[in-house]
Amino acid sequence: MVSDKVVFLGSHKTAGQTDPLAALDAWWRGLCKGRIMPLRDEVDPAALSRNLDRVCLIERIAPRQARFRLAGQNLAAILGMDLRGMPVSCLFEPSARAALGDALAVLFDEPARTELRLSEPPSAFRTPVTARLLLLPLRGRSGEPDRAIGLLDPGAATVTQRLRIEGADHRTLIGCATRPDPVDAPFAAVEKARSIAARRAGFRVVD
Repeated sequence: MVSDKVVFLGSHKTAGQTDPLAALDAWWRGLCKGRIMPLRDEVDPAALSRNLDRVCLIERIAPRQARFRLAGQNLAAILGMDLRGMPVSCLFEPSARAALGDALAVLFDEPARTELRLSEPPSAFRTPVTARLLLLPLRGRSGEPDRAIGLLDPGAATVTQRLRIEGADHRTLIGCATRPDPVDAPFAAVEKARSIAARRAGFRVVD
């Protein structure tokens, strides 16, 4: 259920903090309320109004694929069309789509906070454009992380071509919860197994 309290992305900015990705991250963490991720139904579009032209909501449709459920005007302008229902891969060059599939798999399977470093193909008539795309997982009604909220930040530039992926940064959410949530039990089990494996890796067999 959506909270009555609307927290605007811009309200997280302080003096010297103008990074829209940091603002989205802070807003998302506020929705978590100690859980590893918020529910899709807790995302209130009113809270995104100040950056809605750069925001997207994506839905997982296969292990390495997702489609747009919502895409702001700046994203739609890249292809000159409404992106709702389109695969996320449509914004990327064919050569980048394997890396995109890897990133989507980590985003939903780990699950993880995922930030992609992007660029446009070089052009003789434009200054090279770089951008960042932050994707933050959301739990769907099934209880699985099958949605994500994202924001594309090209800085002061405008993206007009399909993008390349220059790199990806992932931050696992396993072990980040500060309060119990029954639906997080499978992820807690994964964290416990990792902890046991790490301890065992430190054991030394003595003859």
